[in-house]
Amino acid sequence: MTKKKYRRYSPEFKRHALKRAESKVMLPVLLKFWDAGFPEDLNAMKELTPIEESRMIAVIEAYQGDYDNLFYQYQNGYLDEEYYKTLIVPSIKSIAPWWAKHEMLGRPSFQEEVERIMAID
Repeated sequence: MTKKKYRRYSPEFKRHALKRAESKVMLPVLLKFWDAGFPEDLNAMKELTPIEESRMIAVIEAYQGDYDNLFYQYQNGYLDEEYYKTLIVPSIKSIAPWWAKHEMLGRPSFQEEVERIMAID
């Protein structure tokens, strides 16, 4: 894959996140989830209906794939270090406990990166 294609991925990642947030179905679920304490409270899903919970698990899993891909881009020089460390790492740190809770593992190298990030104070 070319650097040009990967450079477009970051804006596409943001567009997909905005689509989820603007969705008439997902926006109320996202707001309810955040009001329940997401991402800090790992019990926040208890406030969701079973359908809402399955939708949020799908969103969290999609983010895991997105962040794994962003890490791949960083590994291969397609994302610069400042962008990765200031925007991506804090996001990974906030959502990684959810990936662990739902056993969303990703590539082994991404698992190692998540463990490294989680060890940062």
